Amino acid sequence: MQKYSIFNLVKNAFSNHENWDLAWKDPTPKEEYDVVIIGGGGHGLATAYYLAKEHNITNVAIIEKGWIGGGNVGRNTTIIRSNYMHDENGLFSEFGMDLWRKMSQDLNYNVMFSPRGIINLAHSDAQMNAYARRGNSMRLNGIDAVLLNREQVKEIIPMADFF
Repeated sequence: MQKYSIFNLVKNAFSNHENWDLAWKDPTPKEEYDVVIIGGGGHGLATAYYLAKEHNITNVAIIEKGWIGGGNVGRNTTIIRSNYMHDENGLFSEFGMDLWRKMSQDLNYNVMFSPRGIINLAHSDAQMNAYARRGNSMRLNGIDAVLLNREQVKEIIPMADFF
């Protein structure tokens, strides 16, 4: 397997990038697979990676209507979050986040994982109560969550219209 590095990038740049090894096997469908994943975006590809790495399942088909890595991954970014109210959802999503944190190192390939926060703006007292319950649930599961008041949000996003 060819390693991706700055040195290989420079070396192959001088050969019009004609000497790279193929990054994938023959795409002709097989008769059968152990697993079929619908969707070749960030989550589908990460699922295939996890199955191979943790369970040695490599006879996997990824079915994608567009191009592999397209969709939200190709246009924008794969958003991975664990800000869910229910324990099972939050913990499952946090498990997925942990996989992403290690993926670049494991693959020797920059998957461009960049952890960021998310700010959900409440537009009513009922929404604020729901966000507070969700945040409390997340914190009880060890997931980072902070409930900000209006003034704290203004400090972070001064250009937002609060009227």
